[in-house]
Amino acid sequence: MRPCPLLLLVCSLAASALLAEVVFVEQPFQDDSGRTAPALAVLPGGSFLLGADAGEVGFAPNQVQREVEVSPFAIGRFEVTNAQFCEFLNARGNRIDHGVPWLLIEESQVCLIVQHRGRFVPREGAADRPVVAVTWRGALAYCQWLSEETGSRYRLPTEAEWEFAARAGTSTAWHWGNEWSGDRLHWREATHLTGRSAAVGSYPANAWGLHDMMGNVWEFVMDCTDDSFFQRAPERDPVLWSPTCWTPGIRGGSFTDGPEYCRPGYRNNTWWWGAYDTIGFRVVREESPSRWYRPRPLTPPQSTGEVETP
Repeated sequence: MRPCPLLLLVCSLAASALLAEVVFVEQPFQDDSGRTAPALAVLPGGSFLLGADAGEVGFAPNQVQREVEVSPFAIGRFEVTNAQFCEFLNARGNRIDHGVPWLLIEESQVCLIVQHRGRFVPREGAADRPVVAVTWRGALAYCQWLSEETGSRYRLPTEAEWEFAARAGTSTAWHWGNEWSGDRLHWREATHLTGRSAAVGSYPANAWGLHDMMGNVWEFVMDCTDDSFFQRAPERDPVLWSPTCWTPGIRGGSFTDGPEYCRPGYRNNTWWWGAYDTIGFRVVREESPSRWYRPRPLTPPQSTGEVETP
């Protein structure tokens, strides 16, 4: 599943369209425990065509193309797994945030994590599957925890960063071309795992070594949703960040979706608190500090039962 299995390993490959070199790393925690943050691909940033061509299946006005530029960043090679999220929950607990737990563990029909003898553990066979039934605020809190454990700044990807990574230097409907190829991703007609997510890394990576950007589960992004935002956003590092966002963006499609949704250019959104079995996330590590996002330490639970997030 992990082509770079060492604690800290640097690999490289040529990104065909941008002729850039992608570096793979696993950042260790600061406590010398041997634990690491999720495996990352360090991307060079650059300009690309955000959005979709009007001829693509599932095209909508909120996908109109525009050239934008993103700064260098590192993004998770895989979606965050149940095992990785359990590590966070066992360190910080499943706190109530704005009236909702970070992980909706009581939704047993969709959640793949249970409590056993006071510990959070993945359900049998689910350790390497993407964490689901996690809220957007739970995903933000996980990134804050990684920031504290590693000393680097982790967060969710912006929509622009996510799409830049998903395209891997291409401008076609899918990262492999303009013709649908269902064997490259986990979608609604995948024959071997109908009706459930797959272990991360089960399908081929894109040209930059990123797995499951299309299909498997939708992925939360940092941006709050505004269909017209990209038509008026800055050309460099566009982001629509609001700590009180009700409907954050999700990208990539899932195992229940078809070709029209499992495209780099497709934009969608959802309520931040739902118990979804089709939505997870992957992380970004900032390579240069952003001006718009400042993670704060995870504070002890307050008397109201709420924990404030950035």
